[in-house]
Amino acid sequence: VRSPHVTSFLVGASKMSYYGAAVGSCLAWTNLYLVLHILNGHVSREFTNRLVTVVHGAVISGVSAAAAISEGLCLAECAQSSSPLHNTIIIVSLGYFVFDFLWCLYTKSEESRVMLAHHVITIIAFLYVLRQGIYGCETVAVVAISELTNPLLQLRWYLKYYGKHRGIVAILVDWTFALAFWFLRLVLGTVLLVNFVQKTQSNLLAKAFGTAFYTISAIFSIQIAQYIIAHQYGKHWTFKHEPVHK
Repeated sequence: VRSPHVTSFLVGASKMSYYGAAVGSCLAWTNLYLVLHILNGHVSREFTNRLVTVVHGAVISGVSAAAAISEGLCLAECAQSSSPLHNTIIIVSLGYFVFDFLWCLYTKSEESRVMLAHHVITIIAFLYVLRQGIYGCETVAVVAISELTNPLLQLRWYLKYYGKHRGIVAILVDWTFALAFWFLRLVLGTVLLVNFVQKTQSNLLAKAFGTAFYTISAIFSIQIAQYIIAHQYGKHWTFKHEPVHK
C-alpha cells in the first residue's frame, strides 16, 4: 500500500507532466507557424498566424466534438475526473492559446481587449482544469462549440484578403458563420451554462470561468450582429477594425 506522501508525489509529478506537455504543445504550434511562414515568405505574419488558427480550429473542434459525442456533454453529472482524452485536448489547445497570445503581444497586433481577455481567461481556466483533474468533460464541450465556427471565420478573412468579399460566396460564408456562431454560443452555450451553474458539484470558481466565457461569447455575438447590420446598410467597416474575433 502506498503511503500518502508517495501518492501525493505521484499526483504532483503527473500534474507537472501536464504542464511540460503544454509547453511542448506551445513549441509545436510555434514551429508550425515558423515553417508555414518560411514556406510562404511573401505573405504577412497575420496571414501565416491565421493558417495556424485554421489548423487548430479544424483539428481541435473535430476531436472535441467526437469526444463530446462519445463521452457525453456532462448534462447529468459534472465535476467528474478528466479522462486522458480530455486532458490531451486541453493540453493541445492550451499550447495554441499561449502561442497565439504571445504572438499578439510580440507583433503588437490589433486584436481587441476582449479577444486578449478571452485568451487570458482561457489559459487560466485550462491550467485550473489540469490542476484540479476534473471538469475535463465540461471544458472539452466548451472547446467544441467554441472552435467549430473558427474555420469559417478565417475563411471570411481570406476572402477579404483576396478581395473576394463582395460576392455571393462571401455573403453565404458570412451568414453561415453568424448563424452557426449564435446557435452554438448563445443557444447551446446557454443550455450548458445553466445546467453547469445549477449543479451543486461545481464550485464557485468553475462557475465563474463558465460565466466569463459566456459573457465574452455574448460580446462577440453583439459585435457580429453590428457588423452584419452595418454591412447590410452599406456602411464601410475597415478591415483593420472589423469587430469579429480571431
